[in-house]
Amino acid sequence: MPKTSFDHDGLLSLLQVDRLGDTKISPYTVVVAICVSFLWYRLLRNKFKNGLADLPGPPLASWTRFWMLWDVNKGGHMYTMRELHRVHGPIVRIAPNNVSIADSAAIKSIYSPSAKFTKSEFYDVMNFRMDGKLNEGNIFAVRDEAKHTEAKRQFASLYSPRKLLTYEKRVDETSHLFFTLLNERFAKDGVKFNLGEWLQFYAFDVVAQITFSDHLGFLREGKDIDGVIHFLYTFNRYSSTVAQYPILHSLLLANPIVEWLSDPTRNNPVINFVQSILKERNDSTETNHVDMIQDLNEMRKNNPEKVPAHRVVDMCAGNILAGSDTTGIALRALLHLLLTNPRCYKKLRDEIDEKDKEGALSSPIQMNEASDLPFLQACLKESMRMHPSVGMSLERLVPKGGATICDRYFPEGTVVGVNPFVVGRDTTVYGDDVDVFRPERWIGVTHEQNILMERNLLAFGAGKRLCLGKHVSLLEMTKLVPELIRRFDIQLEGSENLEILDYWFSFQRGLTCSITARAKSG
Repeated sequence: MPKTSFDHDGLLSLLQVDRLGDTKISPYTVVVAICVSFLWYRLLRNKFKNGLADLPGPPLASWTRFWMLWDVNKGGHMYTMRELHRVHGPIVRIAPNNVSIADSAAIKSIYSPSAKFTKSEFYDVMNFRMDGKLNEGNIFAVRDEAKHTEAKRQFASLYSPRKLLTYEKRVDETSHLFFTLLNERFAKDGVKFNLGEWLQFYAFDVVAQITFSDHLGFLREGKDIDGVIHFLYTFNRYSSTVAQYPILHSLLLANPIVEWLSDPTRNNPVINFVQSILKERNDSTETNHVDMIQDLNEMRKNNPEKVPAHRVVDMCAGNILAGSDTTGIALRALLHLLLTNPRCYKKLRDEIDEKDKEGALSSPIQMNEASDLPFLQACLKESMRMHPSVGMSLERLVPKGGATICDRYFPEGTVVGVNPFVVGRDTTVYGDDVDVFRPERWIGVTHEQNILMERNLLAFGAGKRLCLGKHVSLLEMTKLVPELIRRFDIQLEGSENLEILDYWFSFQRGLTCSITARAKSG
């Protein structure tokens, strides 16, 4: 049998070993080995992080934040979170240093005004660009509690229920335009249209009317003006996804190179609109405006150091950026739930008609009158319970020294949060029928039960970070919905399901309807 030849020198060359037995390691091999070792070190440190290693959750989530990025990017994160809590219980680890908690007691621990929890890095990504620079001063995204407290103290009076009643006429003007256009364009037999889209147009125009005494033009044009709606959707998708790896934001929109290359004249369409209105207002000699921009300008005039020009832009733009889509989402959710639950729709309409016959309702319906409609108020709460406008956890950092939440100790720096959608379906608070739209659950309950239910309702956040625009949104919804039902018979057409896309805001698509004017329209 022939002897097999053996390439001894070739093998030594392959192994990078010389004839004297010395190993020659390639520099590339060293780099690869270091990188792999560092990667494993980071992964293992993540996996076995002190104080969190034993918590349940998706297997990949404890190793890397990639699981969160992947799941959020799909657009159904709120449903994922509900299922995870159903399987694993009230505490779920959703990232190496991120824990989701679904327990009423946790809400008080994390979000109460006296709690020392601060917003996480997630909110850094929520800052927008203005005049070529990243604006880090918007009151929603600022993480410094001292700065937030100062800003809230300055501007909270503009959003108080009493102050907002001075803007009620602005809401009525927008509502009049809304109902006129519905009559002219759609109140005919068989005409189908996307009511959800028009409710969104209304929400944008009414908040602009309160802020500037002017509309953005959504209702008049019946379309997305200057791509504002598309911009907000895109911005929220970017923010909610990239925020899972905040370092990505530093490489993308927050990159100094991007700032250097940016055209300072190119802002997002909302900023452009605000700045154009401000210029018109400053050039005008008229001083009898009753709107928020007038009040802000008065504040600036009286105290220019504490209310700089950019702060006026911040507050006005914030009204549009944060207050339009959220209200539009809440309105679409409520109308969808009413139309898919005819019993509730009829009960609400009967309540409105009865009050109308008694002469207890003006035309248009005023805020104080609508507030006295108990079933309407219950419907508003129930719809925000079932479909809050925010579908992701309200993240907070555990303060120095750590904290015990739901009998579990969490180390300092751990990111914890409660998801509004998940706690809104808590059977221990709302009963076993949490997936059923039943407004009556809010009526006739004990004082203690009502407090518990209200605490779990995180549609506007909680505690010291409660949304400044809460009462603006409630003013719009409380007035529009009963007037809409009073004036029109609404019929759902096509699919009963809405498409939900959860990118921080729980955006919806759908709600095709037909309407006819009622015989006793206002």
